[in-house]
Amino acid sequence: MGELYQQAISSGHNGQFWTPEPICDMMTAITIGDTLEDNQTVCDPACGSGRMLLSAAKINRRALFYGADLDITCCKMTLVNMLLNSLQGEIAHMNTLSNDFYKGYKVSTTLVNGYHMPYYIEFTEPELSYIWLRPVKQQAKPVFTTTFESVRAAQSINGVQASLF
Repeated sequence: MGELYQQAISSGHNGQFWTPEPICDMMTAITIGDTLEDNQTVCDPACGSGRMLLSAAKINRRALFYGADLDITCCKMTLVNMLLNSLQGEIAHMNTLSNDFYKGYKVSTTLVNGYHMPYYIEFTEPELSYIWLRPVKQQAKPVFTTTFESVRAAQSINGVQASLF
């Protein structure tokens, strides 16, 4: 899907060039290895069409897959890829550098007549996302009630400054 989009539609617009599938498989093998546990999370903050997530799904499809991209078309391609492969996780249309959140899709499966049927839920509240970074609460600055008094060593320190080289 990503290859078709790159060649026919985007033509490298906005620097969109998809990583070839064998390279995705190699990068996944290097970073994850073969020990991806069930419900362990995999995140791609610039997922494009979701090729890296699909490569990780080849190792263990019962992991949770999270992807984010600035281009809504890419997010929808990843969503379709996850639905076609019955993967679970979340896709966020957001700027991962500035943490600006626009829209998200939670992807899961449900058991219907003995088959795992994929579905998604669209949401716009960033608080519902697992990818969006929550603001850090500001802690109160410490208040000093006494003035600072310097501390002197009980014995004078006599040393020789030396160089290691």
